[in-house]
Amino acid sequence: MPQSIQLMSLRQCEARQASLGLWDPFIILIALSVGTFRDLPIYTPPTLFCDESIAIIGGGTGGLGALQVILEIQHQKNLNWEVVLYEQRRGLGGVWLEDLTPPSPPTLPESPLYPSLRTNTPHPTMTYLDFPFPPGVNLYPSHEHVHKYHLTFADHFNLHPYIHLRHNVTAATWVGDDTTGHWNLRIHREAPPSARILEQTTVFERSFDHLVVASGHFRYPNLPQWEGQDEWLANTPPGTPKREIIHSIFWRDSLKYKGRSLLVVGGGSSGRDVVSNVAPVTKTVPRVESGFPVAGAIVKPRISYFTRDAVHFVDGTSASSVDSLVVATGYQVRIPFLEDGGALVVDPKARSTNTSTTFPQPRTPLTTNLRYVRPLYKQILSLSTEFPPNALYFVGLPVNVSNAPSDQAQAQFVAHTLADPTLLPSRLDLLSELEEWEELLRKHGYDPDHMGHATVDLVGNDESRSAYPDDVLDFLKARNVEGLPLHGSGARYTEDWRRRSGLTRNLGVLRNAWAQVESLGQKQTEEDWASLLNELLDSIGAD
Repeated sequence: MPQSIQLMSLRQCEARQASLGLWDPFIILIALSVGTFRDLPIYTPPTLFCDESIAIIGGGTGGLGALQVILEIQHQKNLNWEVVLYEQRRGLGGVWLEDLTPPSPPTLPESPLYPSLRTNTPHPTMTYLDFPFPPGVNLYPSHEHVHKYHLTFADHFNLHPYIHLRHNVTAATWVGDDTTGHWNLRIHREAPPSARILEQTTVFERSFDHLVVASGHFRYPNLPQWEGQDEWLANTPPGTPKREIIHSIFWRDSLKYKGRSLLVVGGGSSGRDVVSNVAPVTKTVPRVESGFPVAGAIVKPRISYFTRDAVHFVDGTSASSVDSLVVATGYQVRIPFLEDGGALVVDPKARSTNTSTTFPQPRTPLTTNLRYVRPLYKQILSLSTEFPPNALYFVGLPVNVSNAPSDQAQAQFVAHTLADPTLLPSRLDLLSELEEWEELLRKHGYDPDHMGHATVDLVGNDESRSAYPDDVLDFLKARNVEGLPLHGSGARYTEDWRRRSGLTRNLGVLRNAWAQVESLGQKQTEEDWASLLNELLDSIGAD
C-alpha cells in the first residue's frame, strides 16, 4: 500500500478531533513536550467521521499481521475506517521483545524470552507472505533477528502511524445487545521515559465498533499442583541448594543451576531448550517428565506426588536427589481486559455442549476453561449471544501452526467480513458448524475442551500446519471473494514449498540438514529460500 494513501486514510478519520476546537493548539503543545503525537492519550469521542472503527489489541506477530492486512483491504476497497493498534509494552514484537527487567517470581515477566532462544522451525516457514528474512540470517535465527524482522515489517508497511505503544487496555466492555452497540475500552497510557510533563499513567476511554484480540497466549503460566509439594519445598536438606519449583516463563540461563539436580516437567520445545542448556552444568543428568526423548536427559513418567525427601513418579520410581523443578507445561488462555469488561467468563470446568438445535437458544457467553475459548468460529469469530457476530475477532489463538502466515489468513477473514458482513451466515449456522467440528474431533479421540486451540491432523497427511490457514481462506473462496493471496498450487493459500517444509516429520530432518550447510549468505529472495528448503529435503530423501 502506498505510504501517502495510508496516511491520508488515517487523517480522514482523525478529522473528528477538530471538534476539540480551541483546545487543539494546547494539546499539540503538550504533545511536542512529551514525545510523539500518537502516544498522547487525547480523549476522542465515538467515531463521527468514519464508517467503522476497529481496535487491534497487541503488537506481536498476530497484531502486526492483522493491522497490515486490514489496512490493505481498506485501501483496496476504498473504505472509510479508523484502525488503531494498542500495545502495552515499550515496543513491537510481542514475545520476541526482550524484557529488560530480570524475572522476580511471583511477578510475571513481560515475556518468556531467554537469551539463548532461537526459533525451532526454519524461518522461511514462519514469515509473513512475500516478506522473507534478509539474506545471511541463520535458518534457525536468534530472537534478536526475529524481533528485528517484526520491526522491519512494521517499517516497510508504514504501520507506525496506527500504533500506540505503552497503551494497556485494561477493560473492554460491550455497550449494547446482540444486534447493535460498541466497545468501550479503558486504557492506561504509561508516560514514556522521555516525558517531561506527564510523569504518571493516564487513564482514558475510547469507543470502537469492532475489536480484534491479538494479545497472544504466552503470559499466564499453567502451573500444576502436586500432593506433598509444599512439604518437599519446606524441607531442603542441610548444606544443599534451596529447593524450588518455577515455571519456564521465569527461566533465563543455565548458570543458576550449576551443581544442582534438575527435573524438567514437560517435553515440549521449552522443556527441551532448558535441558539442552543446563545439561553441561548440572550435578546430575536432568530428568524430563513426559514428552519425547531429549538428548542429555533421562525421560521419566508423570509425577505422582511428593514426600518430604523425594519426587515420586507414576511408575513407582522416585528421585531423592532432585532439588529444582522447571515446569514447562504451557500457558493458560486468559484475556484479562475481556474478563474485566465482562465479555469473557473464566470457568475452568466449562465443557462444550451442542446448543444449535435447542430452542429457544440459551444464553451463550464467551467462556475460557483456561485451555479453550468458546464459542469461536474457526478460532476467529466470537459466537457469543452477548454481542453481534462481527463485533469481536481473535487473531493468533491456533497452536502448532506457522504463526505469521496463519495470522494473516485469519486477518483476511477479519478484514473481508468487516468490509462485507453479508459474507457471514447466521450465528446459528456458524455455531452448528463449530459443533460439527467438535463432534468430529471427539470421533477421532480428541477432547476439544482439553486440546484447546491446537491444530490436529485428522486426514493423516501431516499437513495440519498448512491445512488450518487454507481452511480459513476456503471460507472466503466459497463466497467468491476476489483478490485473495492464493500462492499455492490448486489455488491454495499456502505455498507448496511452505507446505512441504512445514510437515512435522520434516522439521527435525531440516534442522539436521541445516547443520551441514550453516553458511548460506548468498540466498537473497524468498524463492531462493524455498529452493534451499526443497534441496535440503531432497538431499535426505524426505517426502
